[in-house]
Amino acid sequence: MTKKSILRLLQASLMCCLAVLFTACDDIFASEDNPTPAYLSMSDKPVTLKVGDTYRRKAISVTTAVVEYTSSDTNVATVNGEGVVTAIAEGEATITATATGYSSQNGKKIYQPDSKSYKVTVGGGSVVPPGSTALATPLTMEAITAGTIVVTSPQVGMQYSLNGDAKQAVSTTAINVSVGDKVQFYGTGTSIAKYSGTQIAGGTAEVKVYGNIMSLVDETGFATNTTLTAVYTFSGLFKNNDKLTDASGLLLPAKTLVSSCYSEMFMNCTSLTAAPELKAETLAESCYTAMFRACTSLATAPALPATTLAKSCYSYMFYGCTSLTAAPELKAETLANNCYESMFQGCTILTTAPALPATTLANSCYSYMFQGCTSLTTAPALPATTLANSCYSYMFRGCTSLATAPALPATNLANSCYYNMFQSCSSLTAAPELPATQLAERCYYAMFSACSSLTSAPALPATQLAERCYYGMFYGCSSLTTAPALPATELAEFCYASMFYNCSSLTTAPALPVTDLKGNCYNGMFRGCSNLTTAPALPATVLVNYCYANMFYGCTSLTNAYVKAAYTTSNYVCYQMFKNCQNLSTSTLYTDGTNWSSCTDISNWQKAAYPTE
Repeated sequence: MTKKSILRLLQASLMCCLAVLFTACDDIFASEDNPTPAYLSMSDKPVTLKVGDTYRRKAISVTTAVVEYTSSDTNVATVNGEGVVTAIAEGEATITATATGYSSQNGKKIYQPDSKSYKVTVGGGSVVPPGSTALATPLTMEAITAGTIVVTSPQVGMQYSLNGDAKQAVSTTAINVSVGDKVQFYGTGTSIAKYSGTQIAGGTAEVKVYGNIMSLVDETGFATNTTLTAVYTFSGLFKNNDKLTDASGLLLPAKTLVSSCYSEMFMNCTSLTAAPELKAETLAESCYTAMFRACTSLATAPALPATTLAKSCYSYMFYGCTSLTAAPELKAETLANNCYESMFQGCTILTTAPALPATTLANSCYSYMFQGCTSLTTAPALPATTLANSCYSYMFRGCTSLATAPALPATNLANSCYYNMFQSCSSLTAAPELPATQLAERCYYAMFSACSSLTSAPALPATQLAERCYYGMFYGCSSLTTAPALPATELAEFCYASMFYNCSSLTTAPALPVTDLKGNCYNGMFRGCSNLTTAPALPATVLVNYCYANMFYGCTSLTNAYVKAAYTTSNYVCYQMFKNCQNLSTSTLYTDGTNWSSCTDISNWQKAAYPTE
């Protein structure tokens, strides 16, 4: 090589070094008064993706320049801060990388803003309406505020990806997130069948959840998987997450459910305002039990399209949802045991109940359904004529605004069918007709207990009673002035026990002509009826355990009573029968001067002087 050639080579090398040096100096010494190029570079070559695919194209710029990524249509494709694109639905979107001009070192605008773009075409999936989330999107929790997301008791193999980065194992260590960060959750293959015990429920970040929940059980094929295989599949998954505000984009694609699959899923999510769509039409035992229990911010319930129910399928579903203003339509005409039990219990601002068209009931199907719905003013029609055990028990208990009761046309009753049905409905002024002539155990037990505005009782035509059939039926009905006729000729144990307890406005008692008594049949029947002046005749000659115990206890206005000469071999038949009846003359009732307040043995009673036969 000649000396001249060597000199030229040295000159060229020096020029290259100077170019690099000047570029580096621009990066280092640029100022707000002297902004320098950001030297943003990114290919504009278009790319085609399938729904659910991810793709990364990172823009290159001066080291400290702040670069941001945006998508022209986030319903088609989204992009994170690292340039990772996620295909959401069919269509086209433009991905743009922008050098903002700001420096990540000093926060000053010392570079010249610049931007580069490329087009993304998404195909191979279903078109999803704006605002929806594609089935190909994995279960995603997006941060609305910065903080942490915590998973308790994660299943072995459970994974997550932060903003589309590589998947890693879920542990109990908090996941740190910034505003807009997206944490996507996956299972491992199909090896995890259920997440019972796992809760994505902790942390400090306010979040929303969307995407396909099936990514937890099928890592790669979740977009088309609609089959649940294990009981309690997602039970309690978000339970106690008081930072979860929106689940409207969560997809639950299974059409056929399994036992307890979504039970307690959002229980105690007190900030949740929007629920996911529930498309399943074939339900399973306890599938939605307590799903939204105590979601105190939830104002609207999701639609429930199923017409064939399963045991306890909706029980406690909206229990304690104190912001719920409207109930979903309930289409089923054939019910299952406990299907609606406590469904809306404690929904204190619910004013209207859904129609209940079913004519074939099941055990406890409506029990506690509207208990404590203090704003409910109108009850739904109840057309069933054949009842089931406990079918209406506690149904409207504590509905203090309910003024009118629904018609109850059934003539064939069942055990505890009306048990405590209208207890504490303090605005109820009229009772429904009760045409049944054949009763069942506990059928009317405490039915109108504490209905303090009820002024008249319905007719009770039955002549053959059942155990505890009228027990406490009008207990605490302080406005009741007239008792119904009691035509029964055959009693049962406890049949009239506490029936009119504390009916303080009752002035006249019904006739009680039956002579064949049963244990406790009249126990406490008129206790606390402080305006009752005359006791009914009690013609029985053979008495049994506690038959008259506490019968007129506290009837302070009682002046006349008559008990026929009786025979008994049992003690306590009249225990405290007339206790605190201070206006009742014991001399008209006894010949031996026994104290009525504490009598325990009437084996030597004599016929009373009042009245004569």
